[in-house]
Amino acid sequence: MKNKLATFLLLLVSLITLFIAYKSLQPSSYGKEFYNQITISDSEKTLKNLTFEEVVSLGKSVCNSSTEWKNSDDSLYQISIILLNTGLKVDMMDRILPILRFQSVYELCPENISILENIFQNE
Repeated sequence: MKNKLATFLLLLVSLITLFIAYKSLQPSSYGKEFYNQITISDSEKTLKNLTFEEVVSLGKSVCNSSTEWKNSDDSLYQISIILLNTGLKVDMMDRILPILRFQSVYELCPENISILENIFQNE
């Protein structure tokens, strides 16, 4: 009986190890969740003509600008400049601006979450 239990446990551990190895070797899909959330949230269809790579690149640009944000209004302004530089016209009241601010930081550069928190604490 002990042999069967030991064999079962060995097989179970082996299968779990193989599953973890398989998952870790699959190509990563950096930005996929960011892209999905942004396209769902883009009710004004501001980003409808951009490809997956362009949307992720836009998100990375927003992330990179986060170190320069002074407050929430400044962050929205800087994000609107990034969109304008991409060829997209946006109004400061466009819903996509705060969504880009949050999603880009949370999904693409979580190391900057403290910056995002600080711009709201300072107001």
